[in-house]
Amino acid sequence: YSQEWIQSWGKWRHFGNQNASQRIVLMGDSHAAHFEKQLIDKIGKHYAIDRIAGPCLVGKNQVKLAWEMPAQLCQNMQQNILQTAVPDVAIVAYYLRGNKKIESQEDFKNYVLDEIALFNPPPKKMIFVGDPGNIDVVCEAANQSKLLKNKKKCAPPYSIESYLNFKKWSQNQTFPDFVHFVYPFEMLCEESGHCQAY
Repeated sequence: YSQEWIQSWGKWRHFGNQNASQRIVLMGDSHAAHFEKQLIDKIGKHYAIDRIAGPCLVGKNQVKLAWEMPAQLCQNMQQNILQTAVPDVAIVAYYLRGNKKIESQEDFKNYVLDEIALFNPPPKKMIFVGDPGNIDVVCEAANQSKLLKNKKKCAPPYSIESYLNFKKWSQNQTFPDFVHFVYPFEMLCEESGHCQAY
């Protein structure tokens, strides 16, 4: 993490056209950082974009720390979200491995509903972004080299079960119509775990 990223944990950062009539909120952990620049570059002229992130999973009714971090940091993040005006669109991007404890279909549904509950009324659209493949970019970069005759099969460095569960659990349950899911892992990787970064 950069120092700028760490220092912004739990606080609102404001980008895009802050005078725009429509507002997008991006919230999550480091997973959200993957999308920040792209959102600003692609649609920042037309939307106010506000980001809040931290090393924790924050819902209305519970806060889960990803590591041994000060609980106050994540509680501040929760309060800042609860106190903000309801956005037109909320994008939720948490990395659901590690200590987040999303281990069953019921856990997943409770996670989604707890995120929705942060806003009253809910946004017009709420988008949950699945985990990326955490692709081994060094491996993929090596495959692009003309000097490498035998291409390697690149894959995430650990189990892909959490990625596949996100898709399964989001599609096997009914959620409100304003809730949408995006599957980055499936866009980049095969179910075998082989991922293509380029």
